[in-house]
Amino acid sequence: MKANTSRWQAAAPAAAWLTLVLLALSAQQVLAGPTDGAAPPSNRAAEAAQAMPRPALWRVRLNGGGSAWLFGALPYARPGETTLPAYVQRALAGSEGLASEVRMPPDKLAAARLIVGMRQEGASFKGGLDPERSRRYQVLCSERRLPCEQLDAMPAFFTLGALSKLLAVQQGLNPETGSLHAVHQALKDKPFLELEGMEASMSLLRELPATDQLALLDRLLERQGADGVASYEAWLRGDVAGMQQQLSETAFSPATHERLLTQRHRQWRDKLVGLLREGRRLFIAVGAGHLGGSDGLDALLKAEGFEIERVDG
Repeated sequence: MKANTSRWQAAAPAAAWLTLVLLALSAQQVLAGPTDGAAPPSNRAAEAAQAMPRPALWRVRLNGGGSAWLFGALPYARPGETTLPAYVQRALAGSEGLASEVRMPPDKLAAARLIVGMRQEGASFKGGLDPERSRRYQVLCSERRLPCEQLDAMPAFFTLGALSKLLAVQQGLNPETGSLHAVHQALKDKPFLELEGMEASMSLLRELPATDQLALLDRLLERQGADGVASYEAWLRGDVAGMQQQLSETAFSPATHERLLTQRHRQWRDKLVGLLREGRRLFIAVGAGHLGGSDGLDALLKAEGFEIERVDG
């Protein structure tokens, strides 16, 4: 069977919004912010760190054919923790290529230019808030010593994403040592299939409705970084339902959920199906929140006739 090599070429470095946020945390001083006074990891977090990680991995097959793999990854981890247990490493060793949302690490110069280009002269995130939200926002920025002023002219989705990740860092998570980075490093010399380009993801997030922006802000003010820790602990346990619960609590409107998740999953499925039917031994690594539920990437592939089998050892 003739391979569709045009979709299977090594893609140029690209970056979606979360990658840009993580890059900003690690490489842009303006976003780094001090982490003094950060809340220490909880006892529950310490207990989770001692447990053997069991992140969710699925074997993907068609009619008993060769195996591909579907893995929900995270872009951060606690320092010193193993994020790729032996069964994941075996799947990586047997894969002939990687499919993922973006290439990691991204082209730092290109990403930095994009970050600068997103600044909106004269715009103010804080200035658009109602008095009570503005007060609570300023308290959070002051108490947690966040670089809110430097982010004020950025689009709302970037400001909220950056602050959320900075709060996760203050909770002890490292944005440079997660499973997503480890997977890309393990397969850095193999062919790469880009599931989503930078421009497409930027366009989607720039159009995030104001009501959903406020929902994200309210969640940020309430949880102050705890969501990142809870998601990570659920990921360590392989608790897909727990991660889906975290996602559902962001309170996105149904229309935004459809646009940001379901539609994107369908697009990724369409890029993957032909290659999987050819028997390509892909390792598919996407954000863990994109798996599970009736419209997760795993469910959409199953609906196309693929066998989806959970593997955890």
